[in-house]
Amino acid sequence: MDHITPDPSFLRTLRSVDRKLGVKFNGFNFVVTYERPTGEPANIHTVKRADGSFRQPDQRDIDFIRSFDMENESCRERLARLSSKSEKIRDDLRRRAKDDIRHATLDNKIQLQKAFLQTTNLGKGNSALRRIPA
Repeated sequence: MDHITPDPSFLRTLRSVDRKLGVKFNGFNFVVTYERPTGEPANIHTVKRADGSFRQPDQRDIDFIRSFDMENESCRERLARLSSKSEKIRDDLRRRAKDDIRHATLDNKIQLQKAFLQTTNLGKGNSALRRIPA
């Protein structure tokens, strides 16, 4: 069960509906995707039984996708809007993860001075604990 593929006739019928449609296996179910101009394809339909278990895609899924009427411009606009929103969410998650790492490793002024003095071998740094008044 390491490489599961849908029925080739289903793929041909799906491509006849729209050339930008595709199918991928997410580990549990097949997912019908819509190819976008940039970024990853957007998931538009998960193929599963009513109880959520695995099933092969068939004519029911084709009929469901045809109900979107891909020739209708408003549907294309909706798919583009949804895909751009999902791309924005992924970008926000990446940016937030970068910020979290940066904030976790952020050094203060004393730590930076101490690290500089140690790496350049200029002697002991300015101790924050035992200062000698000048």
